[in-house]
Parts: sequence; C-alpha cells; structure tokens
Amino acid sequence: MAVAGGVALRIRLGTLPLLPGVQRYVADGVAPGGLQRNRQYLTEDHNGSPRASWPVDAAAAQLAAALDPQTSGGLLIAVAPEHVPTLIEHAAVLEQDVWVIGHVSEGSGVQVTA
Repeated sequence: MAVAGGVALRIRLGTLPLLPGVQRYVADGVAPGGLQRNRQYLTEDHNGSPRASWPVDAAAAQLAAALDPQTSGGLLIAVAPEHVPTLIEHAAVLEQDVWVIGHVSEGSGVQVTA
C-alpha cells in the first residue's frame, strides 16, 4: 500500500485495545462482512503485491480489531514523537483514553507486528 510522503506505517498488534466481548465474538465467527473485504484488499493489490503485512500467527481477535471496518476512520492520529507525552497529559486531563499503537518511519506500506 502506498502511503503518501514515502512513509511506512508500523502498527503493533498487541497494543490495539479491544472492547469487552470481542474475543468471544471472534471465536464464535461473528464479524462484519467488511472485515473479510478489508483483509482481501490489503492482502494483494493490482500488481499482486501485498498492501499490508501481519504475522501469520497473529491473534485472531487482535487481527479482527485491526481489520474491522467499524473501527476505521477518525480514530487514528499521528503525532511527532516528541509531542506524545504532551498528548497523553492533555488526554488524561480530559479523562480521554489514548493508546500508542505504532509509529511512522521511512519506507512504504503498512506492517502489523505482534
């Protein structure tokens, strides 16, 4: 997946927060249809190259959370590393949860790690 600006997104799967019950739903095979379409889209682009990669032994619930279309859009922000502590402090004052789930580096694509 080409990410604008010659950057790569690196997401740590184990840091993605899960809502209560998600593991049970995944184990029961409950998932929106868009999840499988997202998986298919990210697995291969028109040139046959993957747009994203993730560990083959990734935990099913964590991977489902990463690919679930219901959790995408408007929930992810990027902050320069030196500003992360300030963001966390401000979020705490507002009683808002914050999760640092990865980083941006030079390169291309999306890589999900364990």
